[in-house]
Amino acid sequence: MRRVKAIACVDMTMEPGKTLEQQHYIKDVVMQFQASKEALGTPIILESGINAVSAGHDDHDYAPGAAIDLIFNFFNIMACS
Repeated sequence: MRRVKAIACVDMTMEPGKTLEQQHYIKDVVMQFQASKEALGTPIILESGINAVSAGHDDHDYAPGAAIDLIFNFFNIMACS
C-alpha cells in the first residue's frame, strides 16, 4: 500500500478504513476535494475524518474542473514528501 503516495477524491463518499493501519494510511495520502460554496482550498471538516478542502464549486459536475490545479498541486507536494 505504501507505494501510492497520494489519492485525490473529488466530491465522493469514502470510509476512513476498517483497521487502524488503514485509517492512518488513508489519513496520510487521501485528500477529498469536496463540492462546496466555500473558496477553493478552504479546509472542510468531514464526519469521516478524511482530509478535505473545498473544490471551489458547489456543483458536483463542475467540482473536478474547478479544482484541477489544486489537485495537481496536491500530487506534486505529496510526490516530494
